[in-house]
Amino acid sequence: MKGKCVKLDKRRVTLFTIGYILSPLSFWNDAFVNIPISYVAALLASMLLGPGIFPLAFFTAYLVSNIVGLLMMHIAVRGGVERSTRGLIEMLAAATLYTILASMLFEASLPAQQSP
Repeated sequence: MKGKCVKLDKRRVTLFTIGYILSPLSFWNDAFVNIPISYVAALLASMLLGPGIFPLAFFTAYLVSNIVGLLMMHIAVRGGVERSTRGLIEMLAAATLYTILASMLFEASLPAQQSP
């Protein structure tokens, strides 16, 4: 059986690369990409809705940027957006669960803080 040759599509490669940069799979993305994006989004939200919304907006924007990155990678590999509602829900659920799991593992890896 002969192997299949994969033709690289520039759009898919670009989409995958941007998704990888946004995703939690790259170890440096938080410091240089996701935190600045989240900060700007939270700043805009706090200017529109009041300063009390900043922490929630920051956390939400951070999670969304990670999920969008994973979805971009998934779409690039699959070759397009799922046409069915179920497929789209499965994609979103998988990306969300992965981001939550990665956040929980990161939190668990931090040293415990001593209370005075």
